[in-house]
Amino acid sequence: MKKRAIGPVGPIGRFILGPILIYFGFYSPMEDIAPVTDISFFPGYWDDLLLGIIGLPLVMVILQLSWEWIKHKPLKATGQLGFMLNIFITALLFFTPLHHAMWFYLGFSLLIAAARGYAGCEVMAISNWVTGRNDQVGCVIFSPLDAIEKKIS
Repeated sequence: MKKRAIGPVGPIGRFILGPILIYFGFYSPMEDIAPVTDISFFPGYWDDLLLGIIGLPLVMVILQLSWEWIKHKPLKATGQLGFMLNIFITALLFFTPLHHAMWFYLGFSLLIAAARGYAGCEVMAISNWVTGRNDQVGCVIFSPLDAIEKKIS
């Protein structure tokens, strides 16, 4: 088993925030800010849930494998540009009909990251787990916490 990359505070924060984001998948706060028409094929949020836990991670896996095929090296977009691009794409998806799926995706990603002791951004937690890779993108929430925790331990 691989050594956990984060201390005890990181997983606790991820285990707390993950279910909150999953709850937002059902009751998105984005609807109050900018109402978006949802595209639903199933009653309730079944399609958003499936898209969030299967579709979006599959897209990330395809992007990671494409990066590996083209560049032959791990993705390390942890600088300012990678951070801003990550924030921009995530924010953009929140103002589309995919906003419920994004909440589900981020919530489940946080839970997987917490369970695995993954120190990277939750956007990459599922796809890194599936591919066995350790690609990194800039993360706004837990990167500072993980860095502080790493210095202390």
